[in-house]
Amino acid sequence: MLCCQPLAWNWTRDPRRVSAAVCESSPQSVARHLGIFWSAFLLSTLATEADRARANEVVQLLNRAWGTTREERALGDELFAKARAGKTPVEATWARALVLTKQRRYAEAERVLATYLAEHPDALAARQLTVWLLLVAKKPAEAMTEMEQVTNRLAQQRDHDANLATRLANWLGRAFGVVDGPLAPRVQAARRDEQLARLMAGLNADEQQQFEQGYANVLAEFGGRLNQRTAIEQQEQEADAQQRAARQEQLNEKLGQISGQLGDLRQQMRDVEDHYAATRRDVASQAPPLLNDLAQVDASDRVLSWRLADLQAAIAALERQIADEDDPVRRAQLIQQKDALAFQLQWDAIRWGDNSAARYGVESGLGRVQGELAVVDQTAANERGALHQRGQRLLQAERSAERQKERLAKPRRRPSGRIRSMQQSAQAVTTYLQFPLDEERQLLLHRLDPPN
Repeated sequence: MLCCQPLAWNWTRDPRRVSAAVCESSPQSVARHLGIFWSAFLLSTLATEADRARANEVVQLLNRAWGTTREERALGDELFAKARAGKTPVEATWARALVLTKQRRYAEAERVLATYLAEHPDALAARQLTVWLLLVAKKPAEAMTEMEQVTNRLAQQRDHDANLATRLANWLGRAFGVVDGPLAPRVQAARRDEQLARLMAGLNADEQQQFEQGYANVLAEFGGRLNQRTAIEQQEQEADAQQRAARQEQLNEKLGQISGQLGDLRQQMRDVEDHYAATRRDVASQAPPLLNDLAQVDASDRVLSWRLADLQAAIAALERQIADEDDPVRRAQLIQQKDALAFQLQWDAIRWGDNSAARYGVESGLGRVQGELAVVDQTAANERGALHQRGQRLLQAERSAERQKERLAKPRRRPSGRIRSMQQSAQAVTTYLQFPLDEERQLLLHRLDPPN
């Protein structure tokens, strides 16, 4: 892919050739010139050795921290701190950005790239990675601004490698397809259209074709709509008009089907409401008799409670009289009265127990009714939710078809971003767009440690 700034130590000179040239051009000053060149050679050798040492630190960073584990992250931080000790090599900053991206520390990588681009604004690979990071961070507006920075610098790359420029244009097209696809809800359509026009203005004919191809391939995964429109735009006006008419007919048929499905769905919703309303009435009708039984049990309990209290008080009074009575005849009468009241108390206590059992049965019945009502309500809510979701999907499909009809009715023109937006943005940006991270790492390693 794209290369960053050249290394300071990537040059060598042969002092013998220089010395020979000096001897031929100025034989009178051989000694003086040889001294100068040999001194320069020794100084450059020392500088080169220091640069190679720093390069080796960057190589270690790229090799040993190239992973996502906790240990590799910590090692990457340590190696970068070591690499930038003293004068930070240019490649250390770029390598740090690549390593952070590999480790999925995207926010840190974005900050490092900002520092790097402040010093090297024409580094296209760094700008390409910045676009990718901004899209991953769901910042389409900032990503579009960075895309324009890339297109503004394509001219100089085009002079060196036209194929590389066209490939980058294809990548930018895919990036913009991500903006117009999964990230469409996060950016205004007007801003998107304005940025698209500026991007296309910075590309030549071949690059524009690559841009459109990448853009179309991404959006094809959202339904294939953009590929069809791109094919129509590449055809003659008459073929385009015929295809638009055919598409209009298809959309009308689709809208008719959706309308019928919505009608069926509304009827299903009414049937569900009627069914569960009737079911709820049937279940709820079991409650009034139980409530009446419970009221009777409560009334009987109140009467028995009063009677038991009176009997207990009367028995207690008779016991006191028995204790104070000395007449045996009178004492026997009082004992007989007490026994009669005790028998009545025991009988009423049995009736109290029977009432408790009856109360338990009635309350259990009421609990069962309440449980059945809860089940009915939950089942109805589930069915309503399922029908509502289906209705939402149908309404979304209807709105999508209507928007497509509106677009087809307009004059044919370059894609403006007003293509049906996908409502589902659950998939990640990396599904549609990748940055050649391993390739850039290998390029940097080759530059840092070239073969002999």
